[in-house]
Amino acid sequence: MFEHVATLGTGAFGEVDLVRKRDSCVLFALKTLRKRDVLRRNQVAHVKAERDILAEADNEWVVKLYYSFQVQTMFYTWIYHLPHRRLTFCTRT
Repeated sequence: MFEHVATLGTGAFGEVDLVRKRDSCVLFALKTLRKRDVLRRNQVAHVKAERDILAEADNEWVVKLYYSFQVQTMFYTWIYHLPHRRLTFCTRT
């Protein structure tokens, strides 16, 4: 369903990858978090809050959440990929 394009970054709980949806070629940022690290650092409430905010937000300054699910060892969220050039354009005053 998705193909990996590049790794955008890594962090304490996981990584963010650029992925392409095969049937539409739309790019997404896939955030993958390891549950054991989230639990060990007592960050479950923060992860849930981030997901809830992204799911409910209807604002041009907040990226859109498209998919979110979990399996036994990982949390996954797919969000709209905002290329650097657009972010630079949006933040210029």
